[in-house]
Amino acid sequence: MVDLLVERETFGHGGNQEVVRPFAAAGDVELLLVTPQMQSFEAGKKAEAGEVPLSEEDVPHWDDDFPFWQSTTVELEGRTVSFRRIVMPMVENDEDMANWLDSVAVDAVVCSGSRRNVSMWEDWMAPTASLVRASANAGRPTLGICFGHQLLCHALGATIERADSLSSGIWDLDFTEIGVDDELLTSHVLDDSCVAGLFTHQDHVMSVPESCFSSMLNKP
Repeated sequence: MVDLLVERETFGHGGNQEVVRPFAAAGDVELLLVTPQMQSFEAGKKAEAGEVPLSEEDVPHWDDDFPFWQSTTVELEGRTVSFRRIVMPMVENDEDMANWLDSVAVDAVVCSGSRRNVSMWEDWMAPTASLVRASANAGRPTLGICFGHQLLCHALGATIERADSLSSGIWDLDFTEIGVDDELLTSHVLDDSCVAGLFTHQDHVMSVPESCFSSMLNKP
């Protein structure tokens, strides 16, 4: 999990729990957390050894309003979910990133939302883009949420543009012919004709990457 809202308890740690809750219903879950927006590039060299626990000295940009912890466990759906922070390689080489993902043996990658914007590029975003791109290109299930989907699409070649004003509200999204068979999108709804989506963003994905397809759309 690329944990980009660590400084917001409700949307950060709370949001991470909601992401893994469906998996917890089936068994115990281990979640490895990386925080590239807080971590130094120098610390990323430690990741050459594989899975390395994250320490406070590795995250000089940590928001001290949110106490640092290296690991914790919670009970969800009657199961144990463990969260552990690890060092992430801060490289822009997809092959190296793919090898690291293999070394830590993750089954899937999720990139959360963020208070930052793809259209306002920051240095840590390049290694993070490499991580999600390497994961997706390897065929590993890779999910981007809000900022995460914008970064993933950008990493795969999509155009991201910033609108003049913020979009905030709930819109009905219709399934495409491909989307109606998407288990991720349809397994939690009773009526597969549309899904209500909550949006609060100003950056927009303006194109679908060549390697991707659209599962849902909004009709103005």
